[in-house]
Amino acid sequence: MSWWFAQFSIWLQVGLGIFLIGSIFLAVWMFKEYFSIKGHYEPADDLIGEVGTVKKDCTPHQRGKVYIAGAYWNAICEHGNANVGDDVRVTGVKDKFLVVTKIDLIGNPKI
Repeated sequence: MSWWFAQFSIWLQVGLGIFLIGSIFLAVWMFKEYFSIKGHYEPADDLIGEVGTVKKDCTPHQRGKVYIAGAYWNAICEHGNANVGDDVRVTGVKDKFLVVTKIDLIGNPKI
């Protein structure tokens, strides 16, 4: 043990040790939490059949935004246009986009 460390009282050494161990645990916990946050991820096939709302107009050739399953997704329409506020159902996944179809309040497709 080095001579300068022995000059401190035992309580100061214990306190410093507890502080350092706690700091290490805190740093490891923060690192784990940071990398466990779900960021942008690819749409999955398990979203097929889910119902959501259009937040940005979409067409078969222009992507829009939909709110489905608690997240915003890029989407394209299968048929026709879907305007902001329309209800849509996911019918598939194409590349990085959800393919959606406009539905009425009962759940029937509006083509």
